[in-house]
Amino acid sequence: MTQQIAVSHDAIFQRRQLRIGVTMERTARELRGVSCIGFNQGPPPKEAICSSKMFGARQTELPPIREALAAYVARAAEKLRAQSSLCSTIHVGLQTQLADLDGPRYANAVTLALPSPTDDTREILALAQRGLSQIYRPGYPFSKCSILLMDLSQRGELTPDLFAPKPRRGSEQLMATVDQINKLQGRGAVRIGRIPVKPKWAMRREMLSQRYTTRWDEVIGVRG
Repeated sequence: MTQQIAVSHDAIFQRRQLRIGVTMERTARELRGVSCIGFNQGPPPKEAICSSKMFGARQTELPPIREALAAYVARAAEKLRAQSSLCSTIHVGLQTQLADLDGPRYANAVTLALPSPTDDTREILALAQRGLSQIYRPGYPFSKCSILLMDLSQRGELTPDLFAPKPRRGSEQLMATVDQINKLQGRGAVRIGRIPVKPKWAMRREMLSQRYTTRWDEVIGVRG
């Protein structure tokens, strides 16, 4: 009798899998006390990482665009290291407001390969700045630049290239220290020197909602 009941339950589970999928079935079994989801199971690492924002004001000069690109590269590299990945190729983009039919319009991008897979912000930024110089055109009112990290691989997956340049000494430890400080002290506590504290190109935040749950200075005050 017990065996027949077990078979019946398995048949029910098979029928449910056809309707609700494996993930939902695992969740249902977990709620019934059956361990199906390991602690190490989580979302797979991203295959590409992008960082890009609209400028708070149109930029025609190259220096502030370089600052913005440095900030975006730093953020993308931080995400790269968070999933223990290395980047082999980058894609740098620059554009004006393409929806503006009255003004001059321009958009361009360049894809560049790194000498060897890396997660070092400095290495990625140096190549990204070189790509920006290739696609920048003076006089255009640019509204956005972007960085896309591609051809990602996990640490230890690739066989080192004997002819590739060696990584900077202490690079892995330095990047880990920077990430740890920024995690404890807040993003931007340690940053690339090119990135200003209050950039003029930053997005406008006049309409930003108050961050009641993450900023002490914005917590709602109650008067008695």
